Amino acid sequence: MTGDQPSDPLGDEGALGTPWLPSAAVLRRHGARVLDVGRGAGAPTVYRAGVLLAAEPPSLDRCNGVLASTGMQLTADPDARLRERADRRRVRTVHLAATPDSDPAQVDAWTALRALRESGHGDHLSLDHLLFGASLIEGSPLTEGSPLTEGSPLTEGSPLTEGSPSTGGSGGRRPVDLILPAPPLRRTAAELGDRRPVVAVLDTGIATHPWLDVPAPGQPMPVDGFTSIDTDLQAAILAGQERLIAAGNRLQRITDAWERPVRTGSVVGALDSHLGHGTFISGIVRQVAPDATVLAIRVMHSDGVVYESDLLTALDHLADQVEMAQAGTGGRMVDVVCLSLGYYVEDRGDARYNIRLKDRVNRLLAAGVVVAAAAGNHSTSREFFPAALPGVMSTGSFNPNDAKAMFSNDGPWVRFWAPGAALISTFPAVSGSRGPVWTAQAGNAAGRPARRESLDADDFSRGFASWSGSSFSAGLAAAEVAAVLLANAGTDPALRLSQLDTPSSRERASRALMAFPE
Repeated sequence: MTGDQPSDPLGDEGALGTPWLPSAAVLRRHGARVLDVGRGAGAPTVYRAGVLLAAEPPSLDRCNGVLASTGMQLTADPDARLRERADRRRVRTVHLAATPDSDPAQVDAWTALRALRESGHGDHLSLDHLLFGASLIEGSPLTEGSPLTEGSPLTEGSPLTEGSPSTGGSGGRRPVDLILPAPPLRRTAAELGDRRPVVAVLDTGIATHPWLDVPAPGQPMPVDGFTSIDTDLQAAILAGQERLIAAGNRLQRITDAWERPVRTGSVVGALDSHLGHGTFISGIVRQVAPDATVLAIRVMHSDGVVYESDLLTALDHLADQVEMAQAGTGGRMVDVVCLSLGYYVEDRGDARYNIRLKDRVNRLLAAGVVVAAAAGNHSTSREFFPAALPGVMSTGSFNPNDAKAMFSNDGPWVRFWAPGAALISTFPAVSGSRGPVWTAQAGNAAGRPARRESLDADDFSRGFASWSGSSFSAGLAAAEVAAVLLANAGTDPALRLSQLDTPSSRERASRALMAFPE
């Protein structure tokens, strides 16, 4: 569904060759709608239809007086006062509902927000955007379901087209069989002689993989393993989702840190578009900075969707943890945050309403945490947030030959570049239902397989994949920062990671970023 045009469209700047739109199934699944800025302005804004974000508690009487003519109303949260007293900085989600005599299908956050802003009561309110993982995928919204591409014997697995720029071989994930040895073993804490740098990967969570020290779901995480999780944060994200569900919102729950497919009701068994996204990024960190620790935080669903309200909850929690650690009152240090996700703001005038996201990123930056974010994959100069926020390590993608990848967003706001095309990393050992397109008998030679087949692009049982996207450029940038932090700490005592105070953290971050000239 397309909303009304905003008041200040971006015109033709950064126009896309092909418009990007999430599928109708994704919109329904997450209770979302599309605000298409139109006139070739690039990728549209996607938002939750029944939710607004508030910087301060809204005046229900005043707001609902304005909204009466729209057939909508804001509803009170019975626990809001308790949460306000606990911490006034927390993200506030406000539920939008139909008035008793109105059609619930007409509830639309953008229509309500525009009416409130025009009346002078909406400056503290904003949309709850859907952010999307910034990876190139086979079965993307550009081609999903098309009779020309989807499962066609003319394109899928055909030796005439496989790896063609017009099919998945140019950017879609592919299983690979890795024959290289595993990355170097991590040094023990005693051998390291310092605190490990922590890279928080806010993504699809974790999956079992030997490179990542991740056991089977439900088993305890190893002490001082490469990957760690934060059960308190995952519980806070789930609690926020449960409140919105209780208020009548349609959304998908995130119950814990483990990679899981979204619930679609499908019995086909195909792998979700972003399944393995977080595991792939964690593997990049493992290859580049094996002595680091990945803090895997699940905010992204396996179809690539991130609710802005969940992301804000996670960023709040991380900033709290870092500030407590620096003050010596508990908490946990985080050195780098990887955000391989993003969205496009409604228009230039509405960029100021990024304050919800900007405030939380600024808290991390002020604490000396490096924030690396993906520039996006829509070949546009239109700002992709959070990458376009000041101070963020906004990262675009190179091809293997060091040319800028055709898919990568670009513009003055993209300040860093890293390889992001056809990278190889860890992936959940899963197999989908698609199977090979071509199979044939191969004879009966003893000890040899009895069949031939084309590549099964849905079989990742070896646990490795090739994938492309600025998601992975950002993951690589985050990993390289962690490696530089370790190297600097080994040569300069003033940059040791065990020094937790804020000035030391800021100096470490500043010196690390000097290794990556803009």
